[in-house]
Parts: sequence; structure tokens; C-alpha cells
Amino acid sequence: MTHGLSEPSAAIVREARKKYEWMLSRRIRQKSKDDVEAIYKIAKLMGAVKSLVDLGFKRAPYFSRCVALNICGLRGRLPS
Repeated sequence: MTHGLSEPSAAIVREARKKYEWMLSRRIRQKSKDDVEAIYKIAKLMGAVKSLVDLGFKRAPYFSRCVALNICGLRGRLPS
């Protein structure tokens, strides 16, 4: 699913998402007492993703305007 993006753009978004999910899960594992606690925290965070996606679809026109006009400094490149 490309959510209205071109396939190359959607691929960039997918790769960025994978990278930041991995970094977040690694950080949670480092800060957790044990694997069970880490799994619980990661599952809880991933459960919030659907809510954020739904909100994103509702706010897409506003967000697109912010990016196009560089409101709040939303343009730029993700750090590598």
C-alpha cells in the first residue's frame, strides 16, 4: 500500500519506518529489566500505530499544507 505516494517514495517511507522501529525497540530492550517487560512495552507502542495512522489520514490535508509551505520546519531529510 502506497497511501497515495509514488512507489519509490513509499519505499523510502517503509525503510525509514523499519529503521526507526528497530532503533526504538533496541532502546526499549536496553532500558528494560527483562525480555517480558520489553515485549510488553513494544507491543503497547505498536498498538498505538493504528491510531496514529487513522489520525494521519484525517489530518493529511493540513499536514500536506505544512510540508508544502514549510510551516514548523517540516521539510528536510531524515538523519541517517
